[in-house]
Amino acid sequence: MEFIKTEKGLKIIVDETDKKFLSEVSENNHHDLGISAAEIEFFAPYLENNDWGWIDPEEISALTSAPILGIRGEDEKVIEAYGYMDYAVYTMLEELDSQGEIFFVKG
Repeated sequence: MEFIKTEKGLKIIVDETDKKFLSEVSENNHHDLGISAAEIEFFAPYLENNDWGWIDPEEISALTSAPILGIRGEDEKVIEAYGYMDYAVYTMLEELDSQGEIFFVKG
């Protein structure tokens, strides 16, 4: 999985190995607003050893149920935040499976 920052947001791209893991966890996915247990399970190994992590919308005063990835500073305050704004139409796993990438809008 590759995380690429752009001027407008964050692009996440998966390769064939990621897609295999994606198909394994997708069986447990139930579309709901926000983030599902399957999505948390899919991203967990990729988020363990880097600066990225899930951000609660309340932490940044966001009025959304969108899944938010971000980076925290040394004081644990959020210094960057990116939201998956297609959450009401697709799940992240559906879009990764069909498109091979997803886009999080910079907040």
